[in-house]
Amino acid sequence: MSHKHKRVGYRSILLVDDNAAVRQSLREWLSRIFPQCAFWEAASGEQALILVQQQKPQVIVMDIGLPQMNGIQATRLIKQCLPQAQVVMLSIHEDARYQEDAALAGATGFVSKRMMHVDLLPVITRCIAEATHAERRKQERASSKVKMG
Repeated sequence: MSHKHKRVGYRSILLVDDNAAVRQSLREWLSRIFPQCAFWEAASGEQALILVQQQKPQVIVMDIGLPQMNGIQATRLIKQCLPQAQVVMLSIHEDARYQEDAALAGATGFVSKRMMHVDLLPVITRCIAEATHAERRKQERASSKVKMG
């Protein structure tokens, strides 16, 4: 589906993890919970950047420990080209330093892989709600400019 033909309320989630089994498991689980969403997958930060530019996903679930370009670096670059994207960082590391680095890079949320089965769904739900709210505000601003002009 091309970006210009997306319907209002259309949601997409990009899953970024270098482990194919993790991506597949996440996709199967999340697609049952969020059937209204389209899903894309990337195995690296570099692939994620390409997909972000092509598909403009609203939510990105990003593994922190990617080879070459790690999740923090990829998030920083993604937020530069798509600032409205909601990035949820996944990590096996629970150290506060990683959470701080993720937040400084622009991540909306940080979820430990150990607690993913409990914590990820509420964070993604909140991210989808925030993306929907931001889209509505943007549409309202656009329609008020048309009325004024």
